[in-house]
Amino acid sequence: MLDSIRYAQTKSHTATFKAQVTLEMLEEEKTGAQITSEHSIHLGPR
Repeated sequence: MLDSIRYAQTKSHTATFKAQVTLEMLEEEKTGAQITSEHSIHLGPR
């Protein structure tokens, strides 16, 4: 039951969104924490 709840909350992001976030990270104008907060994402281990 808990697994189904966890997967229901998982967001999937478009390639365009991922590219935008990646470019922001590479520009190094903001910290990773600022970028993840602005986009409401979590950078976890993969």
